[in-house]
Amino acid sequence: MNLTFQALSKSYRDKLIFSEISGTIPEGERIGLVGSNGVGKTTLAKILAGKEIPDQGQINFKSSGKIAFLEQLEDFSTKSTVYNDVFQAAGGLKEEASFALMRMGLGEELWQRKAHSLSGGEKTKLSLCKVMVQNFDLLILDEPTNHLDLQSLGVLEEYLLSLDKPALVISHDRFFLDRIATTIWELTEQRDKMIFIELKPKSMLTEPKLKNGSLPGLRRTN
Repeated sequence: MNLTFQALSKSYRDKLIFSEISGTIPEGERIGLVGSNGVGKTTLAKILAGKEIPDQGQINFKSSGKIAFLEQLEDFSTKSTVYNDVFQAAGGLKEEASFALMRMGLGEELWQRKAHSLSGGEKTKLSLCKVMVQNFDLLILDEPTNHLDLQSLGVLEEYLLSLDKPALVISHDRFFLDRIATTIWELTEQRDKMIFIELKPKSMLTEPKLKNGSLPGLRRTN
């Protein structure tokens, strides 16, 4: 199912992050979102995931639709174990929880450890496991490759390429996005406004083209 957002604006303490951003995440598309630090990528992801409220604008998504969201730094409970976190996310399905953990390289020796005690890379793997065992209608990942080793990165790529649901993926790793994305959005400032520019996934280093100030599936509100 599609998610559309119209004229979204957000500020923090009188600092404007972005204004009047509109777009559509179509069914079956894997969109890579890029942009310099501080332009509002994470803020936009949190708003679309329902973790933050925009100052203005609307988001249209089926009321029964579920969004799975991976944050950059998940705040793990000091009480929950590695295995229990994934077991609960999997709805109590033991085989799915165990398979996801092993697939991401989190061996049984880690399963009874407290989730908050893991290293940065292990925490990213655990967060990804929790996403992979869920049923959802839209997936949003914020910097999912942080601290991942090559094996886990390969597992993530394989998972995303086999995904039949729409996804929005924020990453500074352009080679990763080149492999998994069907479309790239660059969030950038132009003429004192934040806009989207579309880049081809396999030519992110080429000069992007702005089509009349808007993109297919995207609209800027003047």
